[in-house]
Amino acid sequence: MSKGIQAATVDIVTLVEQYSMIRNTFSRCLHTIHQLNWERGWCLSEEEQYNYATTLAELIADDYPEDQLRRAIGNYHDDHVLVDALRDRNHVCHDDAWLKLEQRVRQVLVSRQLHWISDGQHEFEDLIQVALLEIVRSLQNFRYACHFSTWAYKVIIDSVRRTMRDSKAIKRSIRPDSLDRSEELHHRAVQIPAPRSEQPTHMVDLWELQRLIMEILYTHKDKRLFSIFDLHYVHDRSIEEIGERLKLHPSRIRTLLKAAQQLVRESSEIQEWHCIVVETAFA
Repeated sequence: MSKGIQAATVDIVTLVEQYSMIRNTFSRCLHTIHQLNWERGWCLSEEEQYNYATTLAELIADDYPEDQLRRAIGNYHDDHVLVDALRDRNHVCHDDAWLKLEQRVRQVLVSRQLHWISDGQHEFEDLIQVALLEIVRSLQNFRYACHFSTWAYKVIIDSVRRTMRDSKAIKRSIRPDSLDRSEELHHRAVQIPAPRSEQPTHMVDLWELQRLIMEILYTHKDKRLFSIFDLHYVHDRSIEEIGERLKLHPSRIRTLLKAAQQLVRESSEIQEWHCIVVETAFA
């Protein structure tokens, strides 16, 4: 057998193996989509379920764990209309989707106290464009491992932090040595670094965590969980004080508080937040 035929044979075998893997992934996706469609009442038609599986089979690895597969399918169901509009320039909602995303970027930077950061080179509008450009560059790599809003939040925060960090490095590199030394002496004399808990980036993470927790508890059918968690952890009320306010025995308050804690711990949104914070800390 000639080398050309051998190479062609290897290529064919590789293609067959790849096709087989895609078919296996497609079958897993379609089976899980059927389950979730029934469990969550999505009311998807057979054609819609097939289209879901076709798209996700190209995004998900063959050895994806079952819990991550279910999460990815749920995220796709929630977000694919928006993501498709952002990716497709010919989509009827393309421009409107990007306008809304720009507003979201602005809200994130303001609410996370990053809009006041200035180094003389970047204005607030510049930082918004930096974040949007990074979303454009990274959007093709979004694979629904988390919700789009969670992914976009990470991209926004990381891109702005990186821009400010790089800008500061450039400024340091072009300063006269004498200026560097004088400023270093000044900092050593009068500036005490803020503790980790008071640094802006850490405060941003805590604000995001609090927002996620309150959103999870507020949408739960038992509204007492939100009230008890808010009173105890945000307003620093004792178990007894909460019991008096809600007309419940302290033991019942403790039980409900534990239920709220368990709900938060098991939330996929909190797990996604934890992964993002860990990744950012070691970036």
